[in-house]
Amino acid sequence: MSKLLSLNKYRSLLTTIVIFMLLAVIISSINIYTLARENQIELNQLVKNEERLLHSESNILSARINSAIGDLLYLATNYEIEKNENKPGDEIAREWQAFADNKRLYDQIRFIDQNGNEKIRINYFPDGSVLVPDSELQNKKDRYYFTETEKLG
Repeated sequence: MSKLLSLNKYRSLLTTIVIFMLLAVIISSINIYTLARENQIELNQLVKNEERLLHSESNILSARINSAIGDLLYLATNYEIEKNENKPGDEIAREWQAFADNKRLYDQIRFIDQNGNEKIRINYFPDGSVLVPDSELQNKKDRYYFTETEKLG
């Protein structure tokens, strides 16, 4: 009888351990699934946020590029109109200087002729722009921005 009681206790203990292990596996599986699902949701949210940020930055960059193109077209048109009206270069330079002072965006504004010679250069500083005297204007024909622009035709 004592062996039978001992065998019943052993079976009970074994049954309890098996049930405990099954419950532990089930609960662990649920936890792992839940964590994986939460991680996937978080990852999806991060991707959406990054896409929104990228779209926003792209719009800002496009606006800045469009603004710079507009400024360039304004300066080029202004130069052509002023030259056609036979205005002296220093008057055009003063208008460009006023443009630089009002824009407060460009470190330098230059007009470079087909030979690479600066005809007008405005240097901008936080306290205002400075028209560079003719004696300090330089030839820029060997600079990358001149040679690359020259290739455009």
